[in-house]
Amino acid sequence: MSYSWSTEEYSNHYSTDFDTIEECIKEAKDMGCKAGTTIWIGKVEEVDIRRVNLTSILEDLHNAVYDDVGEFAEDWYIEDIDSKEAYEKCENAINDLVVKYIEENGMKPTFAKVVDAELYVIK
Repeated sequence: MSYSWSTEEYSNHYSTDFDTIEECIKEAKDMGCKAGTTIWIGKVEEVDIRRVNLTSILEDLHNAVYDDVGEFAEDWYIEDIDSKEAYEKCENAINDLVVKYIEENGMKPTFAKVVDAELYVIK
């Protein structure tokens, strides 16, 4: 686990990550935060990129086919889910494929999110 700090709780400008809370406080001091200054320190978490939604893909496909053939595609109910298990299996496979593509093409996020930020007062 790593930590990051900022002078504001909901900042878009948290520091790079550190191994400990103490390292965050030391860097804040090194950056000019004086005794009595409040900072926020939170846990750094990897961004979840497994967010492909199968329903959205099916809706887009249906709309594209409808644009091509018109009302003939109206009764093509590909968005209806009969088997939750089959749906989840397919959605997971698509997410696996997207993550693989991102990783193989060097597009993994170089950013993270900061969660559970807590207030600390510089001493």
